Amino acid sequence: MRRSVGPLPPPPLTSLTLWSLLALLCLTQWAFGGIHPWAYARTAAIFGFMVCTLSPFVLMKTYRPGPQPMRLHLPPLCMHAALFAVLAVLQTVMLPTGVVEIFSPLRPAFFVPPLSAPDAMPLSLAPHSGRVDMLKWAPMAMAYLLGVYAIRTGRQAGAVFWTVLGLGLFQAAYGILQSFGGTEQVWNWAKTGQHGFVTGTYISRNELAFFLELATLMALGAAMGEQARSPRPSGWRGLLSEAFWRPILPGFMGVILAVTLLLTGSRGGILSCGIGLLCMALLFASKRTMRPACWKILGAALVIAVYGLGVGLEKTAERFGHDGDLTHRLDIAASVVPMIADFPLTGVGMGAFNTAYGPYALPQYGGDLDVVHAHNDWIEVAAEAGLPGLALCVSGFVLFMTRCVVAWKKRNDPLVLGTCAGLMSGLAALALHSFFDFGMRVPANALAVGILCALLWNLLHMRSYNRGRRVFLPDREITNQLRHVLAIGAVAALTTAALFVGMARTHLAAENLCPTERTIFPEPLPPLDDIRHALRLQPDNPALVAAVAAKSMELFLQAKVLPAPSILLAEEYFRAALHKDPANGLTWRQYAQTLSLGLEYSLGGGAWELKAVQAYERALSLRPHDPRTALAAAQHHLWGYAMDLGGSRERGMQLLSKTLQLNSWRWKQVLDLALEHVNDRDALLAILPYEDRVRAMEYLDKKLQRG
Repeated sequence: MRRSVGPLPPPPLTSLTLWSLLALLCLTQWAFGGIHPWAYARTAAIFGFMVCTLSPFVLMKTYRPGPQPMRLHLPPLCMHAALFAVLAVLQTVMLPTGVVEIFSPLRPAFFVPPLSAPDAMPLSLAPHSGRVDMLKWAPMAMAYLLGVYAIRTGRQAGAVFWTVLGLGLFQAAYGILQSFGGTEQVWNWAKTGQHGFVTGTYISRNELAFFLELATLMALGAAMGEQARSPRPSGWRGLLSEAFWRPILPGFMGVILAVTLLLTGSRGGILSCGIGLLCMALLFASKRTMRPACWKILGAALVIAVYGLGVGLEKTAERFGHDGDLTHRLDIAASVVPMIADFPLTGVGMGAFNTAYGPYALPQYGGDLDVVHAHNDWIEVAAEAGLPGLALCVSGFVLFMTRCVVAWKKRNDPLVLGTCAGLMSGLAALALHSFFDFGMRVPANALAVGILCALLWNLLHMRSYNRGRRVFLPDREITNQLRHVLAIGAVAALTTAALFVGMARTHLAAENLCPTERTIFPEPLPPLDDIRHALRLQPDNPALVAAVAAKSMELFLQAKVLPAPSILLAEEYFRAALHKDPANGLTWRQYAQTLSLGLEYSLGGGAWELKAVQAYERALSLRPHDPRTALAAAQHHLWGYAMDLGGSRERGMQLLSKTLQLNSWRWKQVLDLALEHVNDRDALLAILPYEDRVRAMEYLDKKLQRG
């Protein structure tokens, strides 16, 4: 078999590419899993720069003179990744409203009065969130493609293998010190929950569990492979030989990582890893040379259990005794199904799940608590990318695993068989765990999966060559016609990567000026000039548009500006934000509150009376379980009724009753508000909750007597 020479840059640049991939993997893990804009935006910019650097070499190599024809290997998943990227980009492109209505009939329905439907709109409910989401998942695809062409030799494959295991050991040591040392913080951030469980440098134990599953199974598989190819030691001198100790190191590291996984308390991660071990055993059972390793897997599981009991697994065992959390996650996933049914072809848009989930939310969410992710990556992909996006992900995973298993069956090298079985079992464990969590939404985990998929594919095509190991990928000769297609692809990749770098840098600069994403380090609104500067950088970001309005209202409430310019400006900017993000219930509530406040100062004339009522009703429809929205709408209706500004007393009382249904402990706040406008005891008793009814009635009677 010929070695694939393909469109590869010079070897020094290839080595630099590989070490850059590993460095980025380390940095994203240490940066809280890469979830913050300053981490994932920089990572995306570096990946885009790498593609920009390598594309000219591909272009030059395509038309190089020489007697030997050029050959190319196209790894699996390339077509799926390209189609998924096209789908994600199409979601953010402005299309005629009539076209959008054909593919997504409910999309134009989000423009309700006082908004008017525009002539063009994107398919996504939150197109800016879709573009930002690309910065998080696109590096995974780039890492996979670059890794396939960068991992050429056995030493380079070993560098990837030991780097991943080294990261796993670091997470284990840091997490155990964190949990048992009493610090309970990640770098400079004090943990707000999950005390007593290992989280490493990640924010959540479940996010760390995704990485540990993959690293644990890879290490144990490699240990089985090393042991199978090493001769049995003869005598005591054999115990000192390298052949004896070679499988010990990855095996011991695998045990340490597995114990750390137990200490995370992630039930989905622990069960998925156990099923991954079973998958590895089944693979070994299908290969005669690896069948003895099946019993060794059982032995490894016993060693892991003994070590785990030694360090203490009381809290983990306690979590397995409660199944409420699992039932709750299944309920969340079930609540997303109607969203998929409403947007089957196009989805709500990548990154738009949190924005669109409000009307479908479980009763306990959409108010004081929000669901940012569906706790089920597969369901969330279907909701955001539609059924076509889910089909691409599922078919891509099945195709890749099928091709890997077919290639694995043809190999006889025990080390390759063991390591690749571990990697395939790890990917199967991640796919299973993704049914119960959203670990693949963490940039560090996605990047690790991309790099290890490249390692798996190349290991399956690695052969001995001149006292070493080299990758021999199946390839095809590049004809003149394909040469031009490849050149066009290189130019397209260069252009796309340049735009990608610009988008990442712009997003990072805007977030530095005015943070709009949820982080573990919340910050107040910056000065108005900084928000306007950020908006000039990202005019399509509705959160920045709303931030200008919110800051204007903040300055007015601090009595630093007059009501007329500030409230009018806030109304204008909130309305502009809703045109860009019409499914955002929070922005609708802020817009309604601005209109209501403007009416107090006789702004807007009669038009604002109707707009305020319409805006509150829209906010209630998008956030039906939010007591703050219901309370604000009730206050406006009662005040508007008293001032003859379009409010309804009956509707106000209904909303007060709804507020108490959502949060019964707000009864004192609700009664104080109601007593400002209603003195009818029977009407007030009708809205009281069943909980604390006696105390509420005593409080009501005292208030009425004083009145």
